[in-house]
Amino acid sequence: MFFDSVNGFHDGLIKEFHLINDAYIDKLLSMVCGFKYNMRILIQRQWEKPSAVELLLGDVVEMNLPKLNYEIYNSFGTIHISKANETPEITINLDGNVFVCRKMLYREVSEWMGRESRFGDEIIVNNSFPVEKLEDGWVLCSNCFEAWQPINRKVLKCPKCFF
Repeated sequence: MFFDSVNGFHDGLIKEFHLINDAYIDKLLSMVCGFKYNMRILIQRQWEKPSAVELLLGDVVEMNLPKLNYEIYNSFGTIHISKANETPEITINLDGNVFVCRKMLYREVSEWMGRESRFGDEIIVNNSFPVEKLEDGWVLCSNCFEAWQPINRKVLKCPKCFF
């Protein structure tokens, strides 16, 4: 029913995802176990109602991401309940990119369209730093020499040449 309501995410793409582990190492360097991964996925699509959907996956037990550069043409999901421990296992297949989890929530976030990152600061990896920092928060693009004053961004990309 859910995948029908989003037309299998046809003409969509995974805009971003965020994976976090419940386990951690504290300030005293002790490991606190309980390895449970939770994930947020933002999918944007070229359709209205909804144009964007946020998936919240709890207790992610498997991921297979062989097609990260491709758009989504079709997707589907299945639920399998183990008779041994009655734990549901939800498999989400986004055109070959597969996520298996034990809980899933979703919500429409159609106002989240566009290039802007929603799950944190944008990350850009270049061989050289793209800008030179000037006075008063201004920066200068090292590629086209455009100057601008960025708003709330740790990593910068030129608005003129996108370097």
